[in-house]
Amino acid sequence: MTRDINKEGCHSIMRITNQTRRTIIAKSCVWLDTVFGHARGLMFKPKVTPHVLAFAAEHVTSLHTFFVAETIDILFVNKNYLVCALKEGLVPWSFYRPPCAAQYIIEVPAKTIQRSQTQVGDRIRVHSTHRTR
Repeated sequence: MTRDINKEGCHSIMRITNQTRRTIIAKSCVWLDTVFGHARGLMFKPKVTPHVLAFAAEHVTSLHTFFVAETIDILFVNKNYLVCALKEGLVPWSFYRPPCAAQYIIEVPAKTIQRSQTQVGDRIRVHSTHRTR
């Protein structure tokens, strides 16, 4: 079973892929669609694991990396599942405001954008790796 970014949640293993480049961005991720989940994100985690912050609608969301243990990459994805902005190498204790409105913000370990060859305009998919019978 594969689905576009949705509210399927973290109950199954979710994979993030770049459909345009046919690359894997993350083999698993944490789905956050609550205010508390958005606020906490990667703070106080000992290691960066891929997170998808899902919002009800597109908007510009400023981010900070206070209490984030490592440098991260961030993908900003619009309602059409297209990358509208990228931020590589956001170091701990810094701020970033993207140049576009996004419905999904994907936080991943540093160098993920480079490794997956992701670019603005690419189509992103978050889907379950489980198969239905």
